[in-house]
Amino acid sequence: MAHARARGYDDGRQLYGMSAAAIRRWRWKRAAAVAGTGSARYAKIGDSISAGQGLQPATQSPPVVMAGLLAAHGFPVRGASVILNPRTMTADARLSFTGAWSEYAPGVLTTFGSAAASGDSVTLTALITDAGDYLARVITTEDSRECAIAVDGEVAPAKLERAAGLVTHLVPLPGLAAGRHTVTVTVAGGTGELRVGSIGIEAVGGITIGDFGISMSTTADWVAGGAAHSALNHVVAWAPDLALIALMTNDANEQTAVAPAAFATNLDAMVSALETTCDVVLEAQIPGDPGWVDLTPYREAVYDVADAHGVPVLDLFDRWGSHAAAAGAGLMNDAFHPNAAGAADIAAAEFGVVSS
Repeated sequence: MAHARARGYDDGRQLYGMSAAAIRRWRWKRAAAVAGTGSARYAKIGDSISAGQGLQPATQSPPVVMAGLLAAHGFPVRGASVILNPRTMTADARLSFTGAWSEYAPGVLTTFGSAAASGDSVTLTALITDAGDYLARVITTEDSRECAIAVDGEVAPAKLERAAGLVTHLVPLPGLAAGRHTVTVTVAGGTGELRVGSIGIEAVGGITIGDFGISMSTTADWVAGGAAHSALNHVVAWAPDLALIALMTNDANEQTAVAPAAFATNLDAMVSALETTCDVVLEAQIPGDPGWVDLTPYREAVYDVADAHGVPVLDLFDRWGSHAAAAGAGLMNDAFHPNAAGAADIAAAEFGVVSS
């Protein structure tokens, strides 16, 4: 068995290789957020299972449900960032668009939605539960057209931070009232395309959840595209304190197949890019229909990469046992994707990591 390895397995939490040091940065950042003296940022990197395909992403995707569990247990979840990718964004009720938006993809999958006509816009609507100091965060590519950022309809100046071909736009929102607020990004000056990676509102003190699931994505997609257009580098620029990587099923799917050795190489590159600045946990995904996918070598590869880097594994494959068992328990929508009950169970498992 994959989890029968040297670093030990917690059968009750389906966690391999968890140690006090493994997510120490996250625990310290989370403690500061709870104390009101700092903030913490959690990124869920994944595919359509994370994105909530077949569900309503705004309320039923695992990262959103997990955020609700944190809040229900007293953790100060006061912010969220939502990815813009046309493979998922049209189903997300938090996002609305004017004009023509498409996937900016120079031969590879990216996190960036693009529009070229002046006045085209994308709007995030977010519910703020506690009044306080917040900021809006928008990430675009360095070679993107200029944009205007408006909060609740009022254009606001942004501080710009540039790194690795990306631009982070930060708009301070002091004394923001509780309630629903909008952040609108509009195509402005210059020529070419506006390329937007993500939009979020986050508390200056509190926990922000980065909802970075891209339907159909494989590890090869996440590491491709060059510095400015890499989905992975977008997450690095977002600067999480803890990143949970849940990629496996699409790599094994015959329609989007990535060989197990290549999968391991790509996953290793993802961990290497993130571990210098944040804690990382890998996820062995839920069991798909074995008639469609054989996840066994990919699950082994997840453990191999985890051992190479000394990071933990949350083993949902073990948690669910088999596709037949999960389907019989009423957790599946189809051969690959969980229904709302299944997504809630995934969120519960991930809550066990993020809250520990």
